Amino acid sequence: MKYYAKYSNGVLVSLSTIIKDSDPVPTDSLEVTRDEFDALLINLPTLQTIRTAALAAIDKKAGEVRLRYITSVPGQAETYMMKATEAKELISKSFSGYTDAQYPMIAAEMAATGNQDVQAICTEIVTTELMWKHMAAVIERERRQGKIGVSAAVDSEGIKVELEAALLSLNSIGQ
Repeated sequence: MKYYAKYSNGVLVSLSTIIKDSDPVPTDSLEVTRDEFDALLINLPTLQTIRTAALAAIDKKAGEVRLRYITSVPGQAETYMMKATEAKELISKSFSGYTDAQYPMIAAEMAATGNQDVQAICTEIVTTELMWKHMAAVIERERRQGKIGVSAAVDSEGIKVELEAALLSLNSIGQ
């Protein structure tokens, strides 16, 4: 008798045996010893464990893709939101009433870039925010579709297929 273990993304997904040498070897499986087989059998993950790992892998990949477009440091998201809020307010007021004290984030951006054109700075900030919003929606769509697919899969092979599709879709964003 021969013993086989099959892995997907480093996670054990199935164990199988063949009795006769003429039986087909399971695809993508590694031959293991009887002792290894017994040890793996005791620790064979449940379908829920495999599913949970796949869902976490999708979230992790979505986070990695987001980092292509945003800076992930404490307080940075809030800084971006304050800049966008100030820029939108100034645009809604047709740029009247601008003072450095009333719009410190816009003043900081103007000082940092050397560009003193309030309209240009506000337009750039709002345009960048719209791009981030679009990319966030694309990433979220692919993340959610992947998680829904993994959740609906009825076996480990289905989970593997859904996971691979989700990771490929996420990784292709912006490429």
